[in-house]
Amino acid sequence: MKPRAPLLAVGAFLATLLIGAGYAASARSQAFHFFDVGPDFVRFDPDYAAKRDAFTRRMLGLKQALFGLEQSGEPMVCAHQILSELRWRLTSTADWKEIETELDRLERLVADPAADRMPDRQDPADGSWGRCFTAWFFRLDGSYNHIAELADAGKSPRYPPRFLDRVNDPQRLQDYLLGVAVSDIAHEGIDHRRELNIGLADLMRLILRGWPASYRWEPALRPKLMSLIFGRLRDPATGFWGEAYRRDGRTIFVPDLGVTFHVARYLKGRVPYRKLIGWPKLIDTLLAIKNLPYPQGWRRGDGFLGHDLYDVAALFSMGWSEATAPQRASMRREIGAMLDWCLANAIRADGSVVVMPGDDSVEAATYFAVSLLDEIGYFDPAKRFWTDQPFPAAAALAAKLKGRIRAALAAGAGGEGGGYYRSALGKLDAL
Repeated sequence: MKPRAPLLAVGAFLATLLIGAGYAASARSQAFHFFDVGPDFVRFDPDYAAKRDAFTRRMLGLKQALFGLEQSGEPMVCAHQILSELRWRLTSTADWKEIETELDRLERLVADPAADRMPDRQDPADGSWGRCFTAWFFRLDGSYNHIAELADAGKSPRYPPRFLDRVNDPQRLQDYLLGVAVSDIAHEGIDHRRELNIGLADLMRLILRGWPASYRWEPALRPKLMSLIFGRLRDPATGFWGEAYRRDGRTIFVPDLGVTFHVARYLKGRVPYRKLIGWPKLIDTLLAIKNLPYPQGWRRGDGFLGHDLYDVAALFSMGWSEATAPQRASMRREIGAMLDWCLANAIRADGSVVVMPGDDSVEAATYFAVSLLDEIGYFDPAKRFWTDQPFPAAAALAAKLKGRIRAALAAGAGGEGGGYYRSALGKLDAL
């Protein structure tokens, strides 16, 4: 349902105040059209496509071998960290020298898996985890799960997490987030979208929760973070968060499914400016971008990915109480289709998962398949916000999934260090 004209006028005025008139206007004109960053990389390096494709072919061969080692019980934590960062470099940068270096590192570990049986430990030098990451935001992400597990157990990290000092100041935090919220690919050769997604998500969880408890976050940091989220990082025209791109003298905002999911989730669904830029506007955008490629939409090639559909389902769940009747009807149809897709394509009848090209690991694929079914209430009728339909096969599938996950953990497998497996198991054990 479209807002009334007076609200649109106020919204446009608010947009001007928050992020500037030119920024808001370009966002409205580009909201639901695919924004291809490829031409900008070609402007940066005319040989971009040939180099990317050659390196990607090498990476895909190593990825297939790595997933086979993981499925055989090898932990391969370091190799998965290298692969995650390598995939980012291949899709978001034109840093060919670093890409080749990372491919060489990955190749050595795949050839000698015994060299990758060491668990990921905290670095005494800066208090971070993620020893095989090189980019700061990946070290931040690699550290988050360890900090969270310690916090859940009432513990603090052994070493002070000094790596967080980089953003532990209102101005430094603002400079960092605004710096990765806009990309000028044609001149810099890097798309900051992934860093915005990961960095903002992890910093929200840590700063808003005050984790780790032993670390002193600056008192002014939380209000600064919230002001950025409510203001300059959000697009009033779509209700979404995402990356902005500089092209030919314009700044174009592109709504992003992953960034929007993370912000809404870590705000616990309390989307700011509900009446002006609230859930109905956000859901309209979410439904409209369905057929765009991820991260601007839901699709991956000719199909979907459990991770992305989990994000969509979670946004539907959070916005359900404020959605209009027509929106709810649309969401019911889409959730039903997502459920059918997941049971037919992502999970086998024996409880094993189908690993797809966009998955980071077998462990991650398992977590997001379980999380999608959990989010829409497939296993638990109390969570079935969208339907009262019974699912009699759910209990048996949950048992098979639990058996698979426990067996993987017992064997020492876990491409993400086991954290995703433990989280998925926690969701299933809570049934």
